[in-house]
Amino acid sequence: MRPAHAEIGKVLGPHGVKGEVRVAILSDLPNRIESLDRVVLRWPDGRKCWMELVSTRPHKQGLLVFFRGVGDRNAAEELRGAFLTVPADELPELPKDSYYVFDLIGSSVRTEGGELLGTVADVLSAAGNHVLVVDGTARGEVLLPLAHHVVRDVDLQAREITVHLLPGLLG
Repeated sequence: MRPAHAEIGKVLGPHGVKGEVRVAILSDLPNRIESLDRVVLRWPDGRKCWMELVSTRPHKQGLLVFFRGVGDRNAAEELRGAFLTVPADELPELPKDSYYVFDLIGSSVRTEGGELLGTVADVLSAAGNHVLVVDGTARGEVLLPLAHHVVRDVDLQAREITVHLLPGLLG
């Protein structure tokens, strides 16, 4: 099931003394945050609030962000650990054969022969490649590259992914 909000960034902590915060980008669309007027901040304990973005600027691999009403380091510190989220229905349409991670999580994974390998527990990203973490089978955790030569079909409606197992892929 698609979540109501999608995480696109995470507040790492304050930057300076005027209320600016460091934000890690959690989106494959790096300019996404910079184009927004407001976001929902969501803390791991479940608290949420709408925040208006006053300014953003690139900083190292992330961004520096000023939120309206956050005027000093202490107020910025209170935002540490919060995720920047946007309503999932406001996310841009993706090109064919591209998917949001949250749309894949929980999907069953079957071979072309119909064997159930398990359920997608996570999607890892390393060196520009994405890997499906498939869990819940007698084989234990299975890692499958999210690549056209392995993933043959993604049916988001049925929440099912069909894969072609290359020799040696499962160990």
